[in-house]
Amino acid sequence: MVRFLSVCTFGAGHCGVKEKIRYESYKEYEKEGLDRDRAEAGGTSLFDYFNFIDRFRNSSIQKARNFYPSPHSELLLGIVLGIDELQTVPTFNDILIATGTIHVVVVSGYNINLLFSFLKSFLGGIYSFKKYLIAVIATLVYSVISGFEPPVIRAWIMSSVSGLGMFYGRKLDPVMLLLFSGLVMIFFDPGLLYSLSFQLSFLASLSLLMFSPIVKAFFAIISKQSMTKSSQNLLQEDLVSSFSAQILVWPVISINFGRVSIFSPFINSIILWTIPVSTILGAAFLFSAFINYYLAFAVSLFLYAPLDIFVQVLRLFSNIPFLSVTLKLNAIYLIVYYLAVFVLYQLFKKKLESVANLERKYVQT
Repeated sequence: MVRFLSVCTFGAGHCGVKEKIRYESYKEYEKEGLDRDRAEAGGTSLFDYFNFIDRFRNSSIQKARNFYPSPHSELLLGIVLGIDELQTVPTFNDILIATGTIHVVVVSGYNINLLFSFLKSFLGGIYSFKKYLIAVIATLVYSVISGFEPPVIRAWIMSSVSGLGMFYGRKLDPVMLLLFSGLVMIFFDPGLLYSLSFQLSFLASLSLLMFSPIVKAFFAIISKQSMTKSSQNLLQEDLVSSFSAQILVWPVISINFGRVSIFSPFINSIILWTIPVSTILGAAFLFSAFINYYLAFAVSLFLYAPLDIFVQVLRLFSNIPFLSVTLKLNAIYLIVYYLAVFVLYQLFKKKLESVANLERKYVQT
């Protein structure tokens, strides 16, 4: 904490080696850029709005670096705004890859779902078209600010269509909704099929939706709990989510990176809770940083804790021998694996549904 206070008081440069900031200051950019662009365009245009987004992102980088050391500032920028500055901290970037946690330090569909859920609660539901439109536009603005990457686009489409279904009083199948969003994106940009971020995001979401009930049932059998009881704690829920997501994701990671983290599900389950906390506090910090320094300083004190826990836990696990294994699948093994997984899924799904139905009847009697 003393180290953190020194950063906030004297600047990040007083807290060890710091990478060179490659961005212009916000005021300079506004003075030289905005006036010039408006003069050329002859007034406010769409180009001005995109310039404003760029200036906002650059200014956010400056503010995060002024308050936090590396890699905390890079972690904050990645989680909240999707700004990839991990290349400036190669050691920490290697730790993220080795621990299988690099996917959690960028804006993903989770951020969009979190914002959409917050707006839904704040607005008292989205059962009126006006409230639905507010939620859709707000999440679209955040999606654009965070870079409008494939995982964000997918989540925005899913949230928007799901919200439309709620507006009309219809519950949509999440798997079909995911497939629909993927097809829409590929229709407009077929090149996404070769995008690693799209592949990982789509497969992680599909794996989570398909295998969470099966993995949850597996843990229920181990702990001798009924599948119909919602007695899972936060750690168990994160463990179920981590294991479920890895089922379809790890082969893609193997093909692209040539190694797979053995302890990734366990590590993810330990640090996953810090992501929503850091996202909410990080958004509050960046918002307050544009208003008042002392307000931002107060928020930054609370934000530092989850960021530092994330960093220190990963550093601790990175010292474990054989944290990851070298494994590079080829296309044939990949196809065989996915075919086997989907066949087993159909078998376990039917058995799981029958067991769950029997338990429900037993509970009712």
